[in-house]
Amino acid sequence: MNRYLLLGELGKAGVFVELKGIELRVVSLGGALTDELSLRIEHDQPVIYRCFLDEMREANIGGLAPDRARWPEDAREAFEERAAIIEFDAGKDRETAELMAEISVRLYWADRRELGS
Repeated sequence: MNRYLLLGELGKAGVFVELKGIELRVVSLGGALTDELSLRIEHDQPVIYRCFLDEMREANIGGLAPDRARWPEDAREAFEERAAIIEFDAGKDRETAELMAEISVRLYWADRRELGS
């Protein structure tokens, strides 16, 4: 499925998904969030996270290359650690855990850059 198509379909239904930290926040206008849409959002989390991550990569959030192999060693280590924690402690599948971990590292590095460290 085209990842942006999903967000467009949700938007037409009055349901919007935002990223708050590494968690997805669902905003529903006028009670538009049906059980079917809730299940779809839950099922398609990797697709939704990929949309946000693509935007972060395009905007160069955190100043990190799109390819994690080109990241500084400490950023790669943080990514691996966070992905493992998310996968095992939060019970997410590996794909979703890696997407969430990359978002987390990019946000952390963006904060570091902003603070000048």
